[in-house]
Parts: sequence; structure tokens; C-alpha cells
Amino acid sequence: MSKAKYESWQLIVRLLNKILSNLDPLGMSDGILTNFDSCELPTISFHDYLARIRKYIDCSESCFILAFIYIDRALQNNSFLTLSCLNVHRLALAATILAVKYLEDLYSRNIIYAKIGGVTLAELNVLESSMLEMLEYNLYVSPDQFFQYAEELQLQSLKMDEEEQSQETTKDGGSGGMKPLRQIGSTESIKTTFSFSGADEREEW
Repeated sequence: MSKAKYESWQLIVRLLNKILSNLDPLGMSDGILTNFDSCELPTISFHDYLARIRKYIDCSESCFILAFIYIDRALQNNSFLTLSCLNVHRLALAATILAVKYLEDLYSRNIIYAKIGGVTLAELNVLESSMLEMLEYNLYVSPDQFFQYAEELQLQSLKMDEEEQSQETTKDGGSGGMKPLRQIGSTESIKTTFSFSGADEREEW
């Protein structure tokens, strides 16, 4: 079996960056400043931030799929919450830590996770409790729902590859006959796309 082109965290970065590219980068959740919103745009890109989490938090690939499900569930459960460049880093941090604690037998203390995430221990504790509250303290995801999300992430990534290839063909004077990518340019779209009825070695830091 050939190795997957992207790891789970990379699939999540690709999809969320696609959504964020069509949103107001400074947009807040209905004008409401949440615990996840930064006062200014982070200096580290979302890709580099999640790559840092992947590098220093010892966890399985499944944790990133679960974290993505938690972010989507939080968006579905809380109408005031809107994905933006101001909150995606902290949403991903809190969701990943909850996923690690839920799935893994061994995990680190929050003081370590806070250092990795670039926040204080107090801030991380608030983010974690806020995420739990938005998830209505429900961290369970059925196997069917988990695999549906995993498959959909792969599908969306393939569609983005097709769109990029089509754009390159068009630039080169081709007709660009690929089917257009499904519109995923809003938080509402991610809710629709991912609503299902079912449920290595690391370098030491």
C-alpha cells in the first residue's frame, strides 16, 4: 500500500486554510470576543503552528482527526462561534489536547502543552475548559463518524489537488476541464460538509 500523500494534521491545515482564505481574516464570532480570539493576527502561520504541535506533542494521527471533529462540533453547537484567523490556532490547540487526553493512555501535564502552544498555563486551562463547555462535555465520537470524517478530509484534499492542477493547466493555456471544487468558503459550509448522522519518531523539544 502506498504511503498517504498527507498526514492527518496536514489535511486539516489544508481544509481550514481553504476556508479561512475566503473569510475576513480579522472577523470575530458575531462581533463577540471569545476566549479563543487573539487581539491581533498570530505571527506564526496555522500550518507552522500545527506542525509544531505535531512535532512536540507525542500522539497518534487519530488525535488530529478527533481534534478536527471537536472543532466542527464546537462550531455546530455554538452559533456565536465563527472560525477566523484570530481563533483557529487556539481552537486547534485546545481541541488537540482534549483529543490526546481522551485517546492516549499517557499524556503530559498542561504546563508542557502550554509551552508548546505558546500560551500561559492559566490561558491553556481556560481554553480547555471553554472547549469542553462548547462541546457540552461530550468527547465521544462513534467509530463510524470518525471514519466518515477521515474519509471526507481525504476527499476534500483530493478535490483541492484537482483544483490546483486545473488552475495550473488554465495558466498554461489549457481548458481546465476539472470539475470545480465544492464550495467550502464559510463556517456554514464546514458544518454542512462534515455533519454526519453516525457519530515516528519525534525530536525532543
